[in-house]
Amino acid sequence: MKNIIRFQILLWALICTIIVNVNAQNKLSNNSESFGDSYFKLEVQGNTSKKALLFKLTLTSNLTSYYDINFSILGNADTLLKIPSFKLTSAILKTDNIERYIFLLPNDTTKVIFNFDSNISPYIQYYGPYEAIFRETKTLQSLFSSLFNENSSSNKYVFEPNAYRDRALSSMREKIDKINNTPLSMDSKISLHRTFAAVYTRMFLLDPNNGMYIDNVNAGMDKEKAKIKNKINLDYYTFLRELDLNNKDYLLSNYYNELTKSLLADSVLNLPVTDNISLKDWMKKTSAILHPLLGYSKGYFYNIMLANAYLDQIARSKLLSDEQSKDIIGYFKDKSFSDYLLYQNSINGLRIVNDTGRVYDWSNLKKGDVLSEIIKKYPDKTIVIDFWATWCAPCLTAMDKIKPIKEKYNNVVFVYITDVSSPRTLWNNQVKGIAGNHFYLSSLQMEKLQKKINFSSIPTYLIYNKNGELIDKLTGFPGSQKFEEILRNAEK
Repeated sequence: MKNIIRFQILLWALICTIIVNVNAQNKLSNNSESFGDSYFKLEVQGNTSKKALLFKLTLTSNLTSYYDINFSILGNADTLLKIPSFKLTSAILKTDNIERYIFLLPNDTTKVIFNFDSNISPYIQYYGPYEAIFRETKTLQSLFSSLFNENSSSNKYVFEPNAYRDRALSSMREKIDKINNTPLSMDSKISLHRTFAAVYTRMFLLDPNNGMYIDNVNAGMDKEKAKIKNKINLDYYTFLRELDLNNKDYLLSNYYNELTKSLLADSVLNLPVTDNISLKDWMKKTSAILHPLLGYSKGYFYNIMLANAYLDQIARSKLLSDEQSKDIIGYFKDKSFSDYLLYQNSINGLRIVNDTGRVYDWSNLKKGDVLSEIIKKYPDKTIVIDFWATWCAPCLTAMDKIKPIKEKYNNVVFVYITDVSSPRTLWNNQVKGIAGNHFYLSSLQMEKLQKKINFSSIPTYLIYNKNGELIDKLTGFPGSQKFEEILRNAEK
């Protein structure tokens, strides 16, 4: 009798879990089938300070790269932001030491109220989608950080990519199980699960040689011996099947966009670009490569990949042809994709007309010595060259710290160099907020530079004096004081 009761309880628990998951899926699907303007209203109440409150809103969606909106509110007032949104847009709202995850839907308003009547900290009210994720922000961030800082390296060396893949997958499964066993709300579990899987895949599985290097060094191998360059074959990518990339749960992930762009840029997958190929042929070639790895040849993931391929083309200043626009309108049953692509094509058309020329895509140019060509562009100038990537958190942190130094030394030319490991559309959006001169290189060009200059990690900085002579090379940001000292000496 007891066994029967236990079985009934387990069966009921399973049914409830299935119902919750189905409801979560339906909510995501029903709330996010459009492209249009979202509205974000922020209201401040009970603020007695005479200083303006500074806010930063960092936004992304499944087709939108990270970008920031900075604004301030003085006293008790409110502000309303109008934000073009593809499906569900996720954002991080920051002020002082406060961070909250919020969400925006097209043709809808999300509202946040900061009430400072309390002497301790503001009481924050949220009126928008996925309130549980907003409420559980701190727990989500803490758990995400602890999972990544958790040492899961083996004490055994690994030399073969597929063996490394299997070990990395095992570690990822264990950490996702921990997420699913937390007392978080179902929405928060979904968000953290999908975000963690996307970030982990981008950082560790899509770069197995670097992953093996890290694991082997952690296991005690000499750093020079650990620098192994293995050839990666297509069968390595069977790990993609485990990610369930067609699942619209990824709408709650703020990193799905970065993962799909990295897959498009992956040199082993070698997926086609859209420039000189019909939509039908692009899909045929892409599914021929990905179907054996994923187990399916159509669905949401393929739509995202196709849309990002077109966005990459647009970001390279190659606007959609009339034929491409016609194909896009005819292909996507979900109109939000075609609406968003045509919108981006339109605004990038305006950007190209007004381009100032400080952003250079050299990835397809056959320049012999790229570094010399760059230095020649800025004669009689002190030059700082910063090797970075859109996905490199230490690089972006260092840029924030260097910003006031740049403003002080306005005669110094700052040059930023990255390659195709930075998804082109993301790079194109990020550089708009980074003052300086930007160069986008091919992986081969970057590899030659790394060999010539002898560096393997980023950020790496090269400082040239006004005679074009290299006077310093730094790997890792040395701190604001040291960096400014080097610039001061270079200017003498």
